[in-house]
Parts: sequence; C-alpha cells; structure tokens
Amino acid sequence: MRIDKLISNSELLRIVAEKIFLVNDIDKSGYWEANEIGRFFLETSKAFKMPLSEDAVSAAIATFDINKDGKLSFEEIKEMLSNGLAFLLREGKIDPDQLIEMKNEAATKLQTRFRGNQTRKTFKPI
Repeated sequence: MRIDKLISNSELLRIVAEKIFLVNDIDKSGYWEANEIGRFFLETSKAFKMPLSEDAVSAAIATFDINKDGKLSFEEIKEMLSNGLAFLLREGKIDPDQLIEMKNEAATKLQTRFRGNQTRKTFKPI
C-alpha cells in the first residue's frame, strides 16, 4: 500500500525527477542530449543491475522525445523518470525510504536555490 501511495504522489516524483535532471544535465543546456541520455542509462543500468540494450535506450528516447528533436526537455525527462521510478518501486529495486530521502534532500536544495523567488513553489520535506 505504501508503494502505491508513493507512486501516486506526483509532487514527490516530480521533485526527484528534477534533482535527477539537474545532476545529469552536464552542459546545463536545459535538455539532455545524446551523450547525457546515454550516460544516464549506462549509470542507471549499472546501479540497478538491469542491463539495457542500445535498442531499449533508443526505444525509450523515441517514446519520451515528444517533439522528436533528438533531445529530452525537463518535461519529457520528468515523464520518463516518473514512469521509471514507479517501475523500480513496484519491482522492489528501490527502497521507498530511499525515494523519500531523495525527495527531502532535493526539496531542501530547491528551497535554498530558489529562496526569495516568490513565483516558485516551496517544497517541504515529508
């Protein structure tokens, strides 16, 4: 039941996705380009001991690259990561407490980063 609640928590998944996006946007362009996407999938497959073929990576990119520009925007990455995190939770590959910890850490960093910006929503730790 707890996993279902976490999966349905779109704010939690969005915050974790934003953290992952920012860390992997190496050139800070606001997009993940081919080298950043490949690096992310390589690190993810190693971390979760889930080998990914080039075909699987290409299929993921084709699925989530909505505007077909060959790179992934934050919105496209958010959708991909939300689906991925939900899958990893369901499969028991990620501990729910680990996801909450990532969210709380990201929320704290985002509060600091955007302090004083009244247009930005402030996220509170769970």
